[in-house]
Amino acid sequence: MIGEDYVAVAKDVVDGSKEKPIKAAFYLSAIGFTIYTFNNNPQEHDFRSELLASVNDIVQLSETIRNEESAKYVNNLVKFYNEGLIRRLNLGVASIMWIDNYDKACQLYEARCSSLKPRWLTFHTRVVDVGFCGHWFIMRRMMKEFDVNLNEFSNAE
Repeated sequence: MIGEDYVAVAKDVVDGSKEKPIKAAFYLSAIGFTIYTFNNNPQEHDFRSELLASVNDIVQLSETIRNEESAKYVNNLVKFYNEGLIRRLNLGVASIMWIDNYDKACQLYEARCSSLKPRWLTFHTRVVDVGFCGHWFIMRRMMKEFDVNLNEFSNAE
């Protein structure tokens, strides 16, 4: 009985895709892209691995040629990780890494009270990175010129 319904739906889908192949191709592409992004949604361990690689890249440079913004960004993330404040919000097809007020293990009243949790209206100020299709975009942008000290060039003028 239920199997007959599924067979009828499958026949209708095939007939509809023959009548409107462009529409069917669009829907199939959208479904395929959604499945791809869902399967390639970066995890927290991917963020941690990229952070450690960034730390290694920055540590290998002298402070005189190190980009101060990149170093500050990475050092803050390492500090937040050590304090247990980094959280991941999984949106299915994308991930957001953000900073919480307290460690997960903290049992203070302020840490557990739902009225004192971070608000959605100010959530954007806590975001440290956005991941999509296996890439972390803010970290990638901050590390683009990590080996160029911009202050070195501003003093030359």
